[in-house]
Amino acid sequence: MPDESDSCSRAAQAAIEVVREECGGMDVEIREMDDNTFIEIPTEDAQMMASAGNSPVPLSNYEDVIDQSSFLRDWLGGRASSGGVDPDPMDERFASVVHNLSGAIFDDPLGFDPEDLLGTDALEAVSRAA
Repeated sequence: MPDESDSCSRAAQAAIEVVREECGGMDVEIREMDDNTFIEIPTEDAQMMASAGNSPVPLSNYEDVIDQSSFLRDWLGGRASSGGVDPDPMDERFASVVHNLSGAIFDDPLGFDPEDLLGTDALEAVSRAA
């Protein structure tokens, strides 16, 4: 008897392929999140994220990408605040949520911890977008 989780994984993979096939010609890059949801990142923003530095992504490069991408600021702010976290750039919980979301969408791992984000211009910008 097939394992239900295996069947669910195959269905999710099939859905991913359909989304990529249907949206492949658009000026967006489709990425799957850790929770099996998708994000459509404008190609220009995806390219900035891909060139944010050698793995791991340094904080200064991350800040540059956040500064240049209103899409990422808005998406991170919206997703972080929808989780019930106060969008305060000095709040450790907010920094942790933004760090986790960022880590899920950047090509390379982040080379900094959530604590390093506290009080940065990047976290301030994301908090204003929330």
